[in-house]
Amino acid sequence: MINEFNEIYQDIILEHNQKPTNFYKMCTYTHYSKGYNPFCGDQLEVFYKIDKDIIKEISFLGHGC
Repeated sequence: MINEFNEIYQDIILEHNQKPTNFYKMCTYTHYSKGYNPFCGDQLEVFYKIDKDIIKEISFLGHGC
């Protein structure tokens, strides 16, 4: 069963690599987060549009090892 999950996980990762979802910098955002992993160099920026405590839109930019 673990092998099945690994295969599904690998398929999802490969599909996302070919067609990333929400991979862009949102023009008008209300919140912003930035992360950096000094051990491997991963960088991530997340842009949120929040209205009345509800996430209306989310996008990100980044790269990793």
